[in-house]
Amino acid sequence: MRQVKIISESGSATRKRTRAIVACTDTEIRQRLLSVLREFRLQPVLPETLDDAKGLLTQEETAIAFVQPKFSKGSFLEVLRAADSPGSRVPVIVCSDFYDKDLYIEAMSLGAFDYLAFPYRREEVARVVNNAVSWDSLSPRIHAQGEA
Repeated sequence: MRQVKIISESGSATRKRTRAIVACTDTEIRQRLLSVLREFRLQPVLPETLDDAKGLLTQEETAIAFVQPKFSKGSFLEVLRAADSPGSRVPVIVCSDFYDKDLYIEAMSLGAFDYLAFPYRREEVARVVNNAVSWDSLSPRIHAQGEA
């Protein structure tokens, strides 16, 4: 049996992530998300472009990302790919302005942390944020001892 070491990535055990990416253009959706994020003492960041949102995912301060399904130049798939890259451990929540079963299945199968459909209830958003913030602190990397 191999011994394993559990180590935290990038000192996440000592540094608390405080940034929340909100890549949603709908004003009402954004306002509902922002009010809950502030309750969790997260600092909302509103990227202007899809590229800005993807770039923010690699920064250690980012705790969570909310992204709409489609942008003028791209889709949530690009954000999920960026979140799955080395150096990024940010849970991404896809936020739709209506429930779409096929979109839900696609988002979750491609690695979204969760899916929200408008209208968002405060309790539902709070549950998702709480789960995502808890996931970050509970998901250390496991490395086999002796491997690089």
